[in-house]
Amino acid sequence: MLPKKARIKKKNDFKSVFNSGKAYKSNFFILKTAKSGLDFARFGFVVSTKVSKKATVRNAVKRKLALLARKEFEGIKPGNDIVIVVFSKSVGEKTDVLGESFHKLLEQAKLLKD
Repeated sequence: MLPKKARIKKKNDFKSVFNSGKAYKSNFFILKTAKSGLDFARFGFVVSTKVSKKATVRNAVKRKLALLARKEFEGIKPGNDIVIVVFSKSVGEKTDVLGESFHKLLEQAKLLKD
């Protein structure tokens, strides 16, 4: 689980990332990022009912992404808000494959520390 301070929960925080952030796309999700000015990075996940009508499936995808974000958390530059929008392709995919795609998006967005 991500630390509480590292989670985006408020609607206005999500809106600010969507309105002012840059987007990067992979086969499984879209990564949107914006500067936050905080001393740490924060993550938010969007898994719509288009991905699955079942809440258990959507929550399982969120848990996988939270696990991946926690693994990468220490290596991410502070002061960034990151929102992951999930595509339906990611539902049955293995965590390793999602992790590779997630890491590539972080590299592409230049969010990893040198």
